[in-house]
Amino acid sequence: MGWVQENTAFPLEFQSIANLTVAPGGMVVADALTAARFEDYVAIPVPAGPARLVVALDPAQEGRVSKALIVFGSDPVVCGKDVATVGVDTGLAGFFDKPSLTALNQDAKALGPEKDLYNDWFDALIGQTAVVAQMAPLPSGAAFPMVSTGWGDGSYPVATLNGASGEVLAVYVDFMGRGDDGIWLLPQPCAGA
Repeated sequence: MGWVQENTAFPLEFQSIANLTVAPGGMVVADALTAARFEDYVAIPVPAGPARLVVALDPAQEGRVSKALIVFGSDPVVCGKDVATVGVDTGLAGFFDKPSLTALNQDAKALGPEKDLYNDWFDALIGQTAVVAQMAPLPSGAAFPMVSTGWGDGSYPVATLNGASGEVLAVYVDFMGRGDDGIWLLPQPCAGA
């Protein structure tokens, strides 16, 4: 989180939202309400096991989510990699391991052919929420990290932050850039990347 603030021109308010356990096999970042099969996205290699959902809010912009991170470690950030772009059509992004994305789609199908996850599940949970940052529960009891995407729909960069040995310390999405110039916050590439 220190690296994110040090490289962002405006002050951010960091909130640790929830702890989670990431299954083996990597993670994808996708629109939380239109996500499909895990294989349809760039699978980001991440450590399996415990992690934290952290958001960086911009107090000067109505407390909107400027960046969202899944944090795996606290060592100093040395480099990183721009790994994907997440396209958002619903103003929400989710971080999914394979089991959580499978659960999302199974739960959507279980609602029936005339229903959808937003109107028939999430609207009651977040429909009046200005800024979403939570472990989003599904009807089956599974949950996944879901956040509002800054000012809404668009395409946003997804990157890793890596330590001295190349280990992934965090995966993050930048929704609002590093300053007023509109330039995305991306890490210095790791050697050999």
